[in-house]
Amino acid sequence: MRMYDGDNDYVVRPKRVENLGACIPETAAVLTCWSNNSPDSPSCQQIVQALTDCMRNAVSIL
Repeated sequence: MRMYDGDNDYVVRPKRVENLGACIPETAAVLTCWSNNSPDSPSCQQIVQALTDCMRNAVSIL
């Protein structure tokens, strides 16, 4: 959406992003698991899968 700012210039508003922090808990869990283990640790597989599912289902309007 373009807006007139009063100085004969147009300002473009950035698009809004919904659910900006939708997968933050899952991301934090993955990073915690990786810091306590190794990134390819089998014990982190379920947590990584939860993050992958969250990211697939996240909605944005970009």
